[in-house]
Amino acid sequence: RGSGPRRPPRADSAYTGTYTSPYYGRLTVAAKPGGGGLTLSLGPKPLTYPLTPYDGDTFSFETTGENAVGRTGVTFDPDAGTVRVEYLDANDLGTFRRT
Repeated sequence: RGSGPRRPPRADSAYTGTYTSPYYGRLTVAAKPGGGGLTLSLGPKPLTYPLTPYDGDTFSFETTGENAVGRTGVTFDPDAGTVRVEYLDANDLGTFRRT
């Protein structure tokens, strides 16, 4: 199989919005202008990362900065209104709820 997504993602509107975590604060998912995919913004001085579709509701992005871990997964559960960021989830703290 190629490197493209196995199952297509849902419409961008299923994922876009603001999510919060009591530990990490705010995470924002936005559509790129012109329908060019999604971005994820995270942190008190938000860093913005382009999301790459992987499989259905799972995306990935390349971390940057002093705490970079390489490529990490982001899994949405639109029905539950949550998103889990893999590299923040070592202590089960990486799930954000849509607000």
